[in-house]
Amino acid sequence: MNSTGLLHFLFPSKLFGKWFIFKGLYLFGWALFVFYYAVTNPYYYWDVIGYVSSVYDLIGLSGDTLRDATYDDVKNAVPPHIFLEFTSGIYGATIYEDASALQQHIPFYKIRYIYVWTTYALGQLIGSFTHASILISAASGFLIVLTSGILFWNSRSV
Repeated sequence: MNSTGLLHFLFPSKLFGKWFIFKGLYLFGWALFVFYYAVTNPYYYWDVIGYVSSVYDLIGLSGDTLRDATYDDVKNAVPPHIFLEFTSGIYGATIYEDASALQQHIPFYKIRYIYVWTTYALGQLIGSFTHASILISAASGFLIVLTSGILFWNSRSV
């Protein structure tokens, strides 16, 4: 396949109609809105603790050091009432107080290698693995909207 064929495969001619610029800007605007909304209004869930602890495990921390680093990172990134939710209740309190209980959960999260490594790399740049996971989720939403829009418009003759 030559370069022209590849270009038409990736961007079929229907997409390059007279409304291409407007469609592209409209779609990009919605994707940017999804990214902005996800960053400014993140949905915090308990899995962030599992992923952040997986990153610290990747670095080589274990035991109490891993637990302390994980919960310090999360505590500095989430609102106080969310942190209280994460550390209360039978399950949350047990994981928060017992480093070995936290360590036992890491294999369920560290099998997502690309996510953990991306969180590590981005976290090194911005200084927080919790914030890195939020940015990764926002970028994922951006790409999903963009890809879905391209596929939608490519399948229609609008």
